[in-house]
Amino acid sequence: MPERRTSLVFALASMLALVGLAAWGLATVPGLPPRWLVPIVIVAGLWTYVEWVARSPRTAWTPTADIMRWHRTVFGVIALFLAVKFAARLAFTAEAIDPEWIPLARRSFGITVGLMFTVWGNYLPKLLSPWPPGREPFNWQGVHRFVGRLVTLAGLTVMIVWLVLPLDIARLVSAAVVLGTCLIVVGRKLYSVATWPVERDRPLPGR
Repeated sequence: MPERRTSLVFALASMLALVGLAAWGLATVPGLPPRWLVPIVIVAGLWTYVEWVARSPRTAWTPTADIMRWHRTVFGVIALFLAVKFAARLAFTAEAIDPEWIPLARRSFGITVGLMFTVWGNYLPKLLSPWPPGREPFNWQGVHRFVGRLVTLAGLTVMIVWLVLPLDIARLVSAAVVLGTCLIVVGRKLYSVATWPVERDRPLPGR
């Protein structure tokens, strides 16, 4: 099976597992807090949007096979992580697992988030631009190198936080690190888009 198709199957299977667990939880667990479902809706919605954009003829650019494989793998891993986390929450809520394991589970999931950030940050700069040289609407390589280093550092910070701090403090600090990182990433991308000198209509050499 081609790698691109494999990543699609992986992402789809992870999403179906996640949505299926959410549906099962809503049907079997009375009073399930709606906030549990927010990450599920966001991840499934974003993945659906990415797939739609990749197939839409109105898209200004066509993502390469590497980029689509990257997106699908990332969404698949996130969906699988959320599915495992949601299943653990349902198990603890139903008292199928001793509540004494809750602190260890919370710490383990927090460390896993940091690890995922670190892996993501290390791989991101390796993605090649889908635009021809000189036609990028922003500094693709520069932005991805910056974001890769920042996200890797954020991931290491999150892992250390969950390893050494009390659980409640670790949750707040790691949330602040992730939110701050996301804001800086978006700001860096917007800054590059606004300042990158792209000459779309520049004639090619020799013409």
